[in-house]
Amino acid sequence: MEAVFADIHSHLVPGVDDGSRDEAMSRALLEQAEAEGIRLLIATPHNYPDHSEDSIGRVKAQFELLKELNRTIHSPLQLYLGNEVYYRDAIVEDLEEGRALTMTGTRYVLTEFHPGDSQDRVMRGIRRVISGHYRPIIAHVERIEAFSGDPQALSYLKDMGARLQVNARTMTGGLFDRRSRFWRNMAAEGVITFLGSDAHHPAHRPVIMREAYLKLKKTMDEAQLGRLFYENALTMLNDKTI
Repeated sequence: MEAVFADIHSHLVPGVDDGSRDEAMSRALLEQAEAEGIRLLIATPHNYPDHSEDSIGRVKAQFELLKELNRTIHSPLQLYLGNEVYYRDAIVEDLEEGRALTMTGTRYVLTEFHPGDSQDRVMRGIRRVISGHYRPIIAHVERIEAFSGDPQALSYLKDMGARLQVNARTMTGGLFDRRSRFWRNMAAEGVITFLGSDAHHPAHRPVIMREAYLKLKKTMDEAQLGRLFYENALTMLNDKTI
């Protein structure tokens, strides 16, 4: 049976962030996702500290438009809504008061840190999110320079209660791409919980998943691949601990 995938990090909602600009672009991205074998997709528009409740209302309205586009192309994609929430000290208050969204209404929060943040700042941020009784998922953790190439620190983040997401494109480097090889090793060792396309644009930042699967298939067994590419996302949707 052909593998199917979940994409927990994408920017397909039209006109709300630096992702899809309009309906035509969203349609193209939806078609890409279907062609990649993605069957469960969480749209995660950026959420920054200055976002208001009105902006959340607009995000929800535009997400309904995305679902309607999905219906018109008869796609088998199941669509859900979350946010990529940029970390700030008031993150828990913003989640509690509706200024930021969790992942599909669960206690999971896709949390973005600045690439230049120190390990200490990220760890303090994770503790703050957990202290609010949320479950942090660190968005594209490979972009945080302080953790790149540090398997011990990455394992410590996981032990703290964070779950780590890496962009699928990161896994697709060639044999001599040290960075890509490092992150594939982290996936094979079970340190990475989720992959996401982080798709923004059908040409410049497209939906990618299958190539990452084929790369990781060389070093991971079917059970590992199933968890990373689909089953962990289902567990998250059910708001259960991974």
